Amino acid sequence: MKTQKERKETILVPFEPRYSNERLLAQQGAFLIPNTLNFSHHDILDYYENDKFYIKIKIGISSFNEITKELLKMNITASTMYPGLEGFCKSFETIGILPITNIRPIAELTEDIS
Repeated sequence: MKTQKERKETILVPFEPRYSNERLLAQQGAFLIPNTLNFSHHDILDYYENDKFYIKIKIGISSFNEITKELLKMNITASTMYPGLEGFCKSFETIGILPITNIRPIAELTEDIS
């Protein structure tokens, strides 16, 4: 008879799937999977928090604009992280946050056509 794993026996294991798609390639990430379904990822990490097994970094909302600007300098945007239409649409969210000087108003575009 199998017994359920206790919390002290649980770990998260890095996992890279055999298949890939455009999003996985763009994000260059891996998954963490638990060796049991008895505890959530959060519960497992909380158990190891005092062991310095991982570092939790909390980023305040006041740093959002500065971090977004730095990521943009490194070409890390919604459209590069989420290829396709979804990322393209998400990238419009930054228009109101960051100064964009090279966008012409629609009125200017229609003047060029006539």
